[in-house]
Amino acid sequence: MEETSNDKKDGIFRYAEGYDNFLMFFGTLGSIGDGLQIPLMMYVLSDVINDYGNPNITISNSTVNKYSLRLLYVAILVGLSAFIG
Repeated sequence: MEETSNDKKDGIFRYAEGYDNFLMFFGTLGSIGDGLQIPLMMYVLSDVINDYGNPNITISNSTVNKYSLRLLYVAILVGLSAFIG
């Protein structure tokens, strides 16, 4: 049986236009960014735990500020990704 051009378009995207594909693309990127929240947070917090557990390093306000600023950057990135998604 020969496949016609109409048979190819009988899938899930048969009524999707270019704008719909554009929105689905950015929704997918937003979902990926939103899903990176826990791995990015664990990456930053692992450095905090390593510094806290190292007896040769004293924890100062500048160290706390450095890691809190990194967590703020992660929160802003994930918030923007969730908004786009």
